[in-house]
Formats: sequence, structure tokens, C-alpha cells
Amino acid sequence: MITALRQQRAAHLANVQQVQNSPRKFIPQDADRAERTIATLNNQIAEIDGQIRRLEGRPAL
Repeated sequence: MITALRQQRAAHLANVQQVQNSPRKFIPQDADRAERTIATLNNQIAEIDGQIRRLEGRPAL
């Protein structure tokens, strides 16, 4: 279970990097969409981190 969560976390981090490094057109909606996507992925990463910490017996942050 922990291994699967760590793999999922790594995939989310890779997606964040991909969005951050993607060229953005000079349309405000594109930048807004990218920022929302990054925020969503970061929230999911935080949830995964909490699940991993609980499974390892450590307190969630």
C-alpha cells in the first residue's frame, strides 16, 4: 500500500513539474488553468503524504 502511494505521489510530482515547465500561451485563462491544476495536484500530494504518514504510524502534519 505504501509503495503504491509513493508511486502515486511521484506521478503527481511529475505532473506538477510538467505543468510548471510547459510553455504558456499569453492568454490569462491558460495561466489561471495551470495554477489551478498545480494547486489541485499539490493538494492531492498533501493527502497522499498524510496517508503515508498514517500508515507508517507517524502523526500527520
